[in-house]
This record gives sequence, C-alpha cells and structure tokens, in this order.
Amino acid sequence: SYINFQLAEELYKASDFEGAVRFYEQSLEPIKEDEWSYLSSTIYYKLFKCSIELKKHYASIMNLLELCLIPDKQLNQSKLLKIKSLTENQDNFKKILEPSTDKVLINVSTDETYDILQSEVLFESSEFSLSKSAHFQVKLKSNLNQILNTVKFNDLLISFQGSFLPILLKCDTNLPSQNVFAVDDLKYDEDSNYLAGTANLTFSSYEEKILKFEIPAKKIGSNTCVSISSTLEYKDLFEIKLNVPINNKTFQTRHHWFEDEHANRIITNHTPESCEIVPRIPE
Repeated sequence: SYINFQLAEELYKASDFEGAVRFYEQSLEPIKEDEWSYLSSTIYYKLFKCSIELKKHYASIMNLLELCLIPDKQLNQSKLLKIKSLTENQDNFKKILEPSTDKVLINVSTDETYDILQSEVLFESSEFSLSKSAHFQVKLKSNLNQILNTVKFNDLLISFQGSFLPILLKCDTNLPSQNVFAVDDLKYDEDSNYLAGTANLTFSSYEEKILKFEIPAKKIGSNTCVSISSTLEYKDLFEIKLNVPINNKTFQTRHHWFEDEHANRIITNHTPESCEIVPRIPE
C-alpha cells in the first residue's frame, strides 16, 4: 500500500493523472478495510483532484462524496480547507462540469458506503381505527460533514406495502427549517396516485429532522413503510438520486414520539415501521 501510494504521488507530480489514479486506488483498498479515515481523506482528495484534471465528472463527484462522508475529526484539515474553498465558490466549482452546461445527474444505490441520508420510521400506535387518521413520523439524519455546508434533498418518496398511498415531498425553502415539522398539506395526485406535500428539506452537516404525517386509514389491513428515496441537490451543480436506508433498531420497543421541537414522549411499539388498520368500534 505504501509503495503504491508513493508511486501515485510521483505520477501525480509528473501530471500523469491516469496513472496516479490507478495507484491511488490500489493503495486505498487496505486502508479502507482498516477504516483509516485520516489517510483515506488524503487519497480521496488526490483522486478528486485527478478526476477534475481528467474532466471525469462522475468520478470527481463520487470522490467528493467519499470525502463528505468522512467524520470531521478524521479529515485532513488542510485538504478540508482547500476543498471548501472550491465547493463554496460556485463559479470555480462549476469548472469541473465543463464542457457540460447542465447538472451532472448521478444514480447511487445506497449501501454501506453511501449512507448519505438515514431514516427511522415510527407509527404512533400499532393499530388505528378505520376512517381515522394514521399518525407516523420519519426521522431523517444527514451523514454529510461540513465540506458542502448545506445541501437540499428533493423528491422524498415514502413507499408502503399495504393500502397506504406513497407520499412524495417536494423541498420548499420558503417553509421554516424546523427540527420537527408537521407536513399538513398532503393532497391526492390523481395522475400519479400518491399523496403530495412540501417541507423544507435543506440539511446542514449532521442535521436531524423529524417529519410528522397524518394519512387517512381507508382500508382494513396491515401497512408497512418499505422504502424511502430522495435526490440530493447541491446548488446548480449536481444531483444524486439515492435510496435512504430505514435504520430502525432491532428489538427496540420504546421510542421517542415528538409532539414538537420542545416536547416528546416515550411510546411503545414492537413494529415501529408498521401499523394495522382495524374495524372501527361503535361508540
């Protein structure tokens, strides 16, 4: 690994960026396995710079993404300042997209490496009566460090197994950016057969937000939240379409239900991502 890194450094100095990439990537493998984030941040920075020099838009953004997922304390601080000086200046950063005039659009299958945004789903109760509203919340947490400062997630799609319609949220930056936000403008979209709403989905580094929902319980049966997806947008430069993993903790039965930013209570739910719609009991 050390020899590969030294070869990569010499090739980088000689402006042989193709060769440098090959040896940087080879030196990265054992470091990634040992999770040496400080050293890997140095290598990803060089891969990022090589990709820019080679005008490889996809590779430059993916290496930038790797840097954005390294914890702040483990980042090479000198490289961090250099990256931020580039990403915070939109005109300079746009140079990596030349000769393209449009955003770079990337599809990422989220796995252990690309948990950009994580979620937890919690229904307030395991049962709701027919014709009432089912209440649930989605906790979203950004795993991005301070390199990009603030990013926007758009087209947040929450899908269910059962009779509940999918929910599609658009990002509206005119809405307040709150840690706990009740989405109360859901409307049925007949053409697409989903519930559409809005929320401020801008996130700063490691920020958490709780989105609260009420959806009509129209059919008897079980419903489970099975997937969440979204699109990360950074200024007018690139978009990354990604799946958002649902990371409910196994065997955890006690959960925090948030009333608002200042109040929460403990509730018990053995299957927090699911609920059952049951017949209404006559009064």
